[in-house]
Amino acid sequence: DREAHRAKLRVRRQTASIADAAVTLLDGLSVLMKKNGQTPQSLYDALGSGSDLRREDFCELLKVVDPAIANHDQKILWEYADENGDGSLSSEEFCGLFERDREAHRAKLRRQTGRYLDSAMEIIARLKDLLKQNGQTPEGVHSALGGGAALQREDFCKLLLAVDPELSDQDQSALWE
Repeated sequence: DREAHRAKLRVRRQTASIADAAVTLLDGLSVLMKKNGQTPQSLYDALGSGSDLRREDFCELLKVVDPAIANHDQKILWEYADENGDGSLSSEEFCGLFERDREAHRAKLRRQTGRYLDSAMEIIARLKDLLKQNGQTPEGVHSALGGGAALQREDFCKLLLAVDPELSDQDQSALWE
C-alpha cells in the first residue's frame, strides 16, 4: 500500500534525524566536560553522589546541553544509555556513552528508535483498522473529537487507549509528540 510505504519512509527519516540529534547531544556533553576539566567518571561521581545515576539527573544533564530537548528524545537517550534496563545508570553505562565512536552511536540509536517508531506505526495501523471497521475516517474522528478545532492531547490519548488499553503514559506522550 502506497500510504504505508510513505509512512515507513517518514519513520526512517525521523529515525535518522533522532539518531543524529542524539550523537550531537553526546558530543555536546563531551565538549562541556572538557571545558569544565571533567571526565565522564568525575561527572558521573558528581551527579550520582556515590550511587547509580537516576534518570532525573541524567535528563537534567541533557537539558544543560540542549534546554529545548523534548521529553521523547530524553526517553530515547535514557533507554539507550540504560543498557541493562534496571532504571539507573551504572558508572560503566554512563562512561560507555563517551567511549563509543559516533557511527557506533548512530547505528545503535537508529536500531533503537526504529523499533520504537515501528511500534508507533503498528498502533496507528491498528487505529486505522478500528476506524475502518466502524465505518469512520480519521477526518471524521478528528472533527468529532476536536469539534472542528485542533485536537487536544487528552482526546488523542483517549483514542489511543481505545486501541491499546495497556499503552503507558510515556508511550502516549511519545505518540502525541
